[in-house]
Amino acid sequence: NGLNTLARASGAALASAAVAALLAGFTITIGDSIYPSGAAFTGIFVLGGLLALVGAGLALTIPVHHPLFDAQEVAAEREAHLPVVLVEDTSAKGHGRRHDVVRHGRVLDGTGHPIAAALVTVLSEDGGLIDWSHTDGAGDFAIAVPKAQPYRTLVSADGWQPESSTVDFARADVGHELRLVTRAAVTVGLDNPEAPSSRNPVT
Repeated sequence: NGLNTLARASGAALASAAVAALLAGFTITIGDSIYPSGAAFTGIFVLGGLLALVGAGLALTIPVHHPLFDAQEVAAEREAHLPVVLVEDTSAKGHGRRHDVVRHGRVLDGTGHPIAAALVTVLSEDGGLIDWSHTDGAGDFAIAVPKAQPYRTLVSADGWQPESSTVDFARADVGHELRLVTRAAVTVGLDNPEAPSSRNPVT
């Protein structure tokens, strides 16, 4: 930011000096008064155009970064078993699975308010990872599972105790609500044996 400000100030000062020099160097006299001539204004416009072309040429030399959406990166993410997040279709195909079923849901707190940036993880019967998703600002998430059946689901969020439950993803027309009801507690360990027990949570 400092370099940008310095460059802009220097450019404005040099441009003002160049314009002043042209206006003072090409003049005409009308009566007792001296005015800049038409050649002075023509020179200012020509100089401005040339400098604009130079600036455009310098801009072309700036290296261009790769776009945010890169086909190779998307392919690599699929190979890494990254999840399908917030898709609108009711079905999707995942790596290594012939057909996946997409289910939508929402993470809420004990009072019914949505929890943003919560992590929803779906596990298989042997504890293997099937899919995961982060909730958006409205607490919504989307999960891709191999079959429409119950799965063990873990929900966690910053400031909340994780919750584990079995969620039945059999129906697509039902919004699956997952809740976090217990705030995370911070325990403080004290060396003083006469102090309160460190098992007492400080919330």
